[in-house]
Amino acid sequence: MKKILLIQHCQSLHHVEDLTGGWTDCSLSEHGVSQAKMTGSYIKGMNLEHPKIYSSDLKRAKETADQIANTLTLPVETESGLREINNGIAANKTKEWAHKNRIQPMPKGIIWTIGNFKVRKHGANSIPAFQLQ
Repeated sequence: MKKILLIQHCQSLHHVEDLTGGWTDCSLSEHGVSQAKMTGSYIKGMNLEHPKIYSSDLKRAKETADQIANTLTLPVETESGLREINNGIAANKTKEWAHKNRIQPMPKGIIWTIGNFKVRKHGANSIPAFQLQ
């Protein structure tokens, strides 16, 4: 039987620096690197048959995958379609900025919430578009 393991990226600098997630592109923190190494060791102990590693192209995801891949001596296949939802103008901004600049709901159009951040257009993906990826 085939198994699929979904692993979220480990602690990254956006967590430590209180930045929004989404397409904010930052590296893992030192703690995140340690978490990724431990995750690789745990997975190695599972003795999976023919494992493969796929990652989004965002730094934190790729660095997590790379640490796991190093432990398993496997390559990583990078795919931009695996990225988190695009948080548009909130990318690379602080959570405080995102909270202060929330876009108020409008009567027409798609509006959804990412954490406390209401998004409508402004370069952000829609949930239906995200689900199609």
